[in-house]
Amino acid sequence: MARRRKQILVGLAAIAALYLTALVVVGYAARGWVADVVRDRLALSLDGRARVGRVDLGLVRGRLALADVEVERDHQGQLRLAIARLEVDVAPLGAVVVDRAPRQITVRGARLAISGGGALGLPHRAGPPIAVGGVEIIDSELVIAATSALPGLAEVRVKLDRVRCGPTRFVTPMSWLFALDVLEARVELPGGRGFSIAYRDRVLTAVGGPFGQAPVTIDIELPRIPGDDEPAQVRAVAFSLGTKLVAALARGWLSDQLAPKPTTPAPAPAPAP
Repeated sequence: MARRRKQILVGLAAIAALYLTALVVVGYAARGWVADVVRDRLALSLDGRARVGRVDLGLVRGRLALADVEVERDHQGQLRLAIARLEVDVAPLGAVVVDRAPRQITVRGARLAISGGGALGLPHRAGPPIAVGGVEIIDSELVIAATSALPGLAEVRVKLDRVRCGPTRFVTPMSWLFALDVLEARVELPGGRGFSIAYRDRVLTAVGGPFGQAPVTIDIELPRIPGDDEPAQVRAVAFSLGTKLVAALARGWLSDQLAPKPTTPAPAPAPAP
């Protein structure tokens, strides 16, 4: 009986080793196919031209890593998306064959540049949204050029040090905004002025630049369910945040103006000779 049990264990170990080896080989061989699938899916979803550089596929760990991902679109405004590295966590041990939903994506070194009022708009023929279990964005940048919604705006840069989001459905590259949990960023305005912002627990904090060194906080409630026109919602959220920040800045300035000014005591009279 003991010998039989040992033979079974040895057989199971051999099968497991062969299975893991096969996953490694298949993951290596399928890199080109995966690059083509990701490229075509991005091009269809964002209605533009896409390119994918290097691909690493680990079926054992359940990790897909892509480098030098680019998407361009020149109609309805201009959109340029470049990602230095995109890491996707999927079901491990080859289970991705039946469970293809990404569990987590991490974006590193991305740059999204948009210009024109319809830069985020997509036609109805665009592909289905890409759903992921969570999103993290690190060391990335958002560049917003002049749009019809904000005439006269030269360029605003938002440097995203760290962004963490919950489950997200990517209808546009800004869909993560509707699942935002944590944000640490710096906003650079035309003329070289800028300020830092942070978001956590429904509170937005701004400090530096026009806000001074004393943090300014505002309570905000981001929409969690995108509507039929997500680009319009993104613009509405940006306008609302801008309005609240300007109002907070105005209140701070008014408070400073109305605060009692310290009085300087009159000089003592000189002693009589």
